[in-house]
Amino acid sequence: MIKAGIDQDAIAALFSKATARQGDMLRNAVTTATLQAFQGRELTLENLRRVLKAVAVATAQGLAENKGRPATLEALLNRSIEGMDVALVKAVDANRTALRQFMDLGVGLQAEQMQSALDSLGRVEAVFLSVLGRLAPTLGTPLLRPWQRALDSVQAEGTEAGARATLVVSQLIERSHAALRKGRAANVRAAQIMMDSYASLVSGVLMGLTEAIVQSSVVDKPVASGPGR
Repeated sequence: MIKAGIDQDAIAALFSKATARQGDMLRNAVTTATLQAFQGRELTLENLRRVLKAVAVATAQGLAENKGRPATLEALLNRSIEGMDVALVKAVDANRTALRQFMDLGVGLQAEQMQSALDSLGRVEAVFLSVLGRLAPTLGTPLLRPWQRALDSVQAEGTEAGARATLVVSQLIERSHAALRKGRAANVRAAQIMMDSYASLVSGVLMGLTEAIVQSSVVDKPVASGPGR
């Protein structure tokens, strides 16, 4: 099933058969799938919610079929959460790259789409935790406790994406103020043209990041030894 750009059946199949030793593979698979789903989309709260929910639901479906012990299920779930978190960090960075370019060209904080982009960045962690929390009551008994333990842990420690987003928003606001002090400003038409290309620019950055992760996974993959080795 493809939902929000995510092949949920493929992710569910991975988690249904996975063991704790395959944690790195699962994390990379989730990161890659999430990044690919973000491509071509602005980092709006609705887009974030749809993609993360699709990944979380697929993870839960797979773990519900996994015969591992609760501790194993919790460890595998943590790898999925880490994978989504890594993808969100990279999506935040891609948006920072795009928004910095627009600010350098004179798009100010007063631009409606700029305000929306910064608001979405600032609420990345809240949306992530909300998606995980809302899914918990729908889970069966074997998975509910591991899911709640993993959720409690990430709520207590926070996410890398949330910390990065807070920093990025602060940096972008300061950059905009610096541009104003220098008297740099774009006319309304120029600002609109630049912001119209926002999603395309972010998507291009994410494509490069996704390809880098895939290539890294291939390089790091152990080579099977032949007989006698």
